[in-house]
Amino acid sequence: MIAEPQIVSLWSDATPCTDNYLCVGLRLDPRHILTVRHALADRPERAPTFVRLIRNHDQSKRAYLLHRHDTLDAAILALDVPVGDVPFPPLRRTGSAPTGSRVLLRVVDPKIFNAHPLESHTIGSYDEEHDEYILSPRNAIGHSGGLVEVGGAIVGLLSRRAKDDPLCRAVAVHRLWPWLEARLSSEPAVLPSPSAPLPEPQVISAAYRHLVERVRKNVREILQKPEAELLRRNWSDDPVARFDPKRPTEQLIEQADALFLATKKTIALWQARPVEPLADARADRKGLCETLVTELVKLAVHPGLEYEIDALAGSPPARLKMASRYAFSGEIAYFALGDLLQQLRLRSDCGDITGAQSLYFISDIAGGQGEDLYQELLRKLWVLVMERPDHGYLSVQEEQVLMGRIENHARRDRRRYLVVMPPGERTLPALLDRQWKGSVKPGILEHEPGECRYLLTQEQTLFTLLLDYLELLERL
Repeated sequence: MIAEPQIVSLWSDATPCTDNYLCVGLRLDPRHILTVRHALADRPERAPTFVRLIRNHDQSKRAYLLHRHDTLDAAILALDVPVGDVPFPPLRRTGSAPTGSRVLLRVVDPKIFNAHPLESHTIGSYDEEHDEYILSPRNAIGHSGGLVEVGGAIVGLLSRRAKDDPLCRAVAVHRLWPWLEARLSSEPAVLPSPSAPLPEPQVISAAYRHLVERVRKNVREILQKPEAELLRRNWSDDPVARFDPKRPTEQLIEQADALFLATKKTIALWQARPVEPLADARADRKGLCETLVTELVKLAVHPGLEYEIDALAGSPPARLKMASRYAFSGEIAYFALGDLLQQLRLRSDCGDITGAQSLYFISDIAGGQGEDLYQELLRKLWVLVMERPDHGYLSVQEEQVLMGRIENHARRDRRRYLVVMPPGERTLPALLDRQWKGSVKPGILEHEPGECRYLLTQEQTLFTLLLDYLELLERL
């Protein structure tokens, strides 16, 4: 699966404040960052730029200007010390994206300086003279350096050609590609072949091969159950036998698609042969299908890593841990796959919960319990939703105003919120259940500090596969 592009925020000083914020940058590899030239125009040649939002790094890192494009609004920075493992992003290299294409914008929120996706934008036209896309609506102006994505490929870099220009522009990445290739070819950057897809991992660990065999065994045993007879006929007695560990990304998608088609055919047969009691049969069949798809999801772990096989392959599928980074907080939350299924059911029109507004908590906030923690939640929401400063304790009337605004957002633009909390917290969920109803009720996910042994993916592909399958199961 293609990794989500890693965007960062760029600052003129190590202390983050509004006056010091410059723009957004895109990490190309562990050292290089692509950004807009105009944001650095007034900077001294050797002045450091401070980089924040680097994954798994809380402190800012220093970077220095490496190259400026001669005519287009683009520049390359270089970190003084390479950081992390960064796959080369999916840049469009030839041809402009079609006018009318729907786009996803990856930007940094100018109020809270965290990564924030923007939807509901399109390419209005293409300016051939200046090699720029004109985006609509124009409310993305001010997000300089942000990414413009079409179909998973980065096609543009939000820019500013003139200070008083009323149009929302993005420099075309395919026009930057020859310059990028030339500038980075002499640098320690990894430029994948233009004609080839991103390669599958070359190293397959013994643990991953063992994992594939364990999942194969689990799926085979599930399909031998009497209630799985029709599904087994339409799918296979031993479907994972065809899984090739050398092509895990491609194989996982193929397996999920095959299960989807087999389940679709089987549902029609189940509906033609009603059984009593019908409600129990539906629940059993849905549970059977959910167990199968969550077994397949176990194969999404990185095939080059070592794991505790018993903990991963032997865990109940519904409790299998996943990890995701959230738009508002930028935090990684680890949660059970069963919780994900529940969240997608609650809002079936939202295929990727990573795009939700999330609120991250630690257990020592205001004593970490009950009403104090609930007030902390309300205050964070007040700043985010009402766009007003935190003034302390919220009254009952202010809470009602806040909930009304959240309900409006849920109805108008399907915005949703997820509360990410530490394990063991029980009082806050009870308060949310009692006081928040209907569309304003947020989802609840569990955060576990540190590295997660069961890290699966931060890709939208997996969420989309699961969502499609869950929507299919609603026909039962």
